[in-house]
Amino acid sequence: MENKSLFASIILTLILVTGFFFYNDQVSGLENEIDSITVEYNSKIEALQPNNTHEEEIQVSTLEDLNSQLVSARSALREAQQKLLLATSKTSVLGSEISQIHDARGKVKSLEGSLKNTQQELELSDIKLDYLESVFELQNKATIKNNIARIKELKETSTGIALAGFIVPAVGVATLISYTVEEIHNYCGNIKNAIDLEEKVFGKIISLDTEMQNNYHQQCVVSLKDQIKEGLGLKKI
Repeated sequence: MENKSLFASIILTLILVTGFFFYNDQVSGLENEIDSITVEYNSKIEALQPNNTHEEEIQVSTLEDLNSQLVSARSALREAQQKLLLATSKTSVLGSEISQIHDARGKVKSLEGSLKNTQQELELSDIKLDYLESVFELQNKATIKNNIARIKELKETSTGIALAGFIVPAVGVATLISYTVEEIHNYCGNIKNAIDLEEKVFGKIISLDTEMQNNYHQQCVVSLKDQIKEGLGLKKI
């Protein structure tokens, strides 16, 4: 598209320049013709002598013809001058437009360079983000797996405490269960913080596969109090 526009501008410039020189030559030719007619007209007037009526009439007729030619030539000269002025004006306007086109192309090239640099920076950012995502996934997945396993162990421990409550004093059982619940909440909180951070940074969860998410839901989202109550109920039985 840019090449077509440049080609059209060049063609139009050539046409206008050709027209300029054409009308300039035409004006020069008309000026020479007017000078020639004027010289001839003046020479006829000087040569006009009242020798006889017939010759005088011929001379007058000739002068009238020359005068008519002079008027026509001057009219043609004015028309050619107007066309020359118009061609000159169009050439000047076109030159200004071509200059603006060149300036715009320079700005476009500068913008293309900026866009290319931005694209390279974005590609580099994508590479860094992919690397960061892989690091998060590797580290968080291992930590979350350990946390879920630890939560299961604590729940099993709390259930065992409830079942063996007849051996341990009631105060001791309550203290151990309270400690266990607090630890489970801490582990669940750590997992939730990791999930929230991943969603904030990457817009998705990257460290927990489907199975791990189900385990997290079962171990942390389901009410811990209900599970502890179930354990205490077993103790009473």
